[in-house]
Amino acid sequence: MKKIMATLLAVTLTISCMVGCGKKSENGSVKNDDFTTLRIMYPSVNGAQKDVEEVQNALNVLLKDKLNCAIELDAPEMGTYAQRLPLALQANEDVAIAWANFPIILQNVNKNAFAPLDDLLKSNGKELAKVFEDGFLDKVKINEKIYAIPVNKEFCAGSANYFDKEIAERNGIDVKSLKTALDYDKAFEKIKKNEPGITPLWSSKEQAIFSMESTNPEYPKYEEVFGISWMLIDPKTDKVQGIYDTIEPEPYEYMKKWVDEGVTNADTATTSVGRYKAASAGKTWMISGSSKPGYAAEASADLGREFIQGYAAQPKMSIASMLGSAAVIPVGCKNKEKAMELLQLIYTDKEVLNLLQFGIEGKHYVKNADGMLELPPGVATKSDSGYNPGINWIIGNQYNNYLWKGEDPQKWEKFKEFNKEAVLDKSNGFVCDTSKYKNEIAVITSEYQTAYQMLAMGTSSDVKDSIARMKETMLKYKADEVVQEVQRQYDEFLKTK
Repeated sequence: MKKIMATLLAVTLTISCMVGCGKKSENGSVKNDDFTTLRIMYPSVNGAQKDVEEVQNALNVLLKDKLNCAIELDAPEMGTYAQRLPLALQANEDVAIAWANFPIILQNVNKNAFAPLDDLLKSNGKELAKVFEDGFLDKVKINEKIYAIPVNKEFCAGSANYFDKEIAERNGIDVKSLKTALDYDKAFEKIKKNEPGITPLWSSKEQAIFSMESTNPEYPKYEEVFGISWMLIDPKTDKVQGIYDTIEPEPYEYMKKWVDEGVTNADTATTSVGRYKAASAGKTWMISGSSKPGYAAEASADLGREFIQGYAAQPKMSIASMLGSAAVIPVGCKNKEKAMELLQLIYTDKEVLNLLQFGIEGKHYVKNADGMLELPPGVATKSDSGYNPGINWIIGNQYNNYLWKGEDPQKWEKFKEFNKEAVLDKSNGFVCDTSKYKNEIAVITSEYQTAYQMLAMGTSSDVKDSIARMKETMLKYKADEVVQEVQRQYDEFLKTK
């Protein structure tokens, strides 16, 4: 890194002179052997970073030697990214690599906004393909093609609730035993009685009821029909069903009870403060998050007090969880071959990856005698360092990430075991064609979201009646016909497996 800093200015000036000087073909694309600048777009989870340009310059020192290119980091905060990416895709801007999750991928594959990567992996990304186990990338194909490269991390979806250890122990609550709504009801009653100033169940517009589906083994497990939020598949019977036929009243009746009894915060219906942020302010004792290994330690370090994991069901794996965080190459990219080579370098080169993830050694972090990262002397928090984008799960190969002091040295081995424990959805790879009922699905989805929000927020006057009226309204707009069409497509899909 000292060498990088010593030559940074000279190389930066050289790059500045060379950017845009590569020879272009008649269609505007850049020849792969010419020097070029590649723009990558991703959200900076912790907001825009003060030292991002300095990190970009340091990366360009490495990339000039390793790949004969420069990089432009376009990394706004998450909300701005969600607005900017669609505009960039619509305008066919020259973006080499972009971050996407499964809903973004599915939506834009249907719009032909992302380039298929199969041939590029064979020609310019052979080492990138080797990062994953044989056959893994076949599991993330959409319409028989690879459109996105997953961040190499945990690939299964598992959720759990986490609890302030001190509060749980003080109240004699065994958090591993909390599985049913009744279990939670008894625990919440203790917290409400014994812990003044602590909200037993923090709720907001974005995060109301916690998922009984993922925390309670007694609840039936369904698989999603991707692209239709109100439709599910029963893997035992292969039956496609509208959520109005699978939804169970109990969690929502308890949610209503908790709202009525003041177990939740009074501003549930209006606040945008989520459960995690409320916990960081000491307002609640429970948060919800991934059941991945190490989450409790990460949350504890971040929140400043020890949180422990409650019960977690067996994690499930699907194309949605595997592509929960991934890299894509937009069709507007002028040099897709070089973009693939850059993506390959990010996944295989530890120096490049960790510089992008954590910044410059000696300024944004230091390594201790055990090789773990710590904050430099005089820097109180990661945010104070000038570069803490929080993108370790946004791009690259997490198994090459440095670990911070306090993290489990066996973290990545445990990630691999976590992935092995997951059950792959039977419906994995099924993507239905909704074009025939596009308008009906839009109306039904809107009606469902309105009705569900009331149930989840605990504001329904009568839960069972609300579910019945929700079903009636959805059927009025031909929800049953849409279910039948998806069932027909799913039956055809199963024949190919």
